[in-house]
Amino acid sequence: SAPPRFDFGRFGDYLRRGLRPFAYQLVALLLVAGVLFGGFVAATRSMNYADRFRDPYLFAAAVGLGWLLLVLLTTLVTAAVLWPLELHAQLARRFAPGEAVAFTGRFLGKVWGQLLVALVAFLAGSFVVGACGLLAAGVGLLLAVVLQFMAQQHLMTQLYRVYLAAGGEPIRGPDDE
Repeated sequence: SAPPRFDFGRFGDYLRRGLRPFAYQLVALLLVAGVLFGGFVAATRSMNYADRFRDPYLFAAAVGLGWLLLVLLTTLVTAAVLWPLELHAQLARRFAPGEAVAFTGRFLGKVWGQLLVALVAFLAGSFVVGACGLLAAGVGLLLAVVLQFMAQQHLMTQLYRVYLAAGGEPIRGPDDE
């Protein structure tokens, strides 16, 4: 069935629907920022000891590469947990952290491999699209962000269908009860 047509008179309702996924994003952002800040502080403090090594430039490069790997790993793990949480909030239309965490566990148990492939492809594509947006004098960045959000929603929808096909339990919203 086709989705309902956009009605500008319901714009406030549309914004309220976006608050629940935003709440999950905000909590995740605060946790990830703490982890990355801790990694950055550790990397910065370790630079004080670079002169004790045979090649301080190699040591600095290794620390920088380690921090970059921490950023990439944290991004993948955060997105792998955050996407199902957001999906639950969008479909259930309520902020129910207990239900969302239980759904996330079931979701990851059934489609974690496909999710990982989708995330790597999404992050690589986002990098390319974002770079193209910046090359367009920065103006294209707005279009790039919109494309990234649309791609994320498309991938989440496809992953949800794979989850349901694998025997996953559907998310019940207020209209389903």
